[in-house]
Amino acid sequence: MLSRLAPLLFILAGATAAPAQYDPVPRNLPYDGRFTFARLRYAVANGGYYYRGLPAWAHGYSHAEENLMKITHEVSLINAHLDGSNVIAIDDPELFRYPVSYMTEAGYWVLTDAEIVALRKYVLKGGFLILDDTRDGFSPGNMGWANIQANFKRIFPELSFVDLTRAHPIFHSFFDIESLDVVRQTTTAARWRSARCSTRTIRRNASWCWSTSTRTCRSTGNSRPWDFRSCPGRMRRTSWGSTISSTP
Repeated sequence: MLSRLAPLLFILAGATAAPAQYDPVPRNLPYDGRFTFARLRYAVANGGYYYRGLPAWAHGYSHAEENLMKITHEVSLINAHLDGSNVIAIDDPELFRYPVSYMTEAGYWVLTDAEIVALRKYVLKGGFLILDDTRDGFSPGNMGWANIQANFKRIFPELSFVDLTRAHPIFHSFFDIESLDVVRQTTTAARWRSARCSTRTIRRNASWCWSTSTRTCRSTGNSRPWDFRSCPGRMRRTSWGSTISSTP
């Protein structure tokens, strides 16, 4: 009898081993005018809870932004909050308090009508949107660049993405980016490490998109929790992943 039940017990044990899906509870800081890292929350498509049961928008929360703000504190004069960060819904009016916002795994982003209106206003007012960690077909349900392009076509139907080259001034404004052949982080599968960086812009709104995750470098460190010397040099210098802004 037990031998007949063994396969069933094994299947049940395997099923319970899968992580439960849950949305992390944000620990938002009250607004005080200081620079605060703002992560965007969105509805995720099917398969968007593939990593440790977390929704796609929450990957790396909150240690990735905590480490990034410590890096920013070391290499710049930005008086950013080091004691926390905020999670903001795209259609929350509070978003306009944050000039820089961040979205990860946008291949799972299900765009709503309210978000179309809010994000269009945000970008046209000069809001700087960072898109990070989008890889076509990397994980179940991930719609990759096609989803991003379709969503922004709904936000800016009059605009289209075009490719940029290294000659664009954006690549020579702070760091001099000598190559767009970005070295992937070591945790990415070999088939993605060989993929070439693609660089696109939508009118004055610059966008970088490649098959990698800068969040991984920001989520880990060496002797200090914010030490990013282990990340490849070109990745450190390009650093932010994908960006979209109405600023020239």
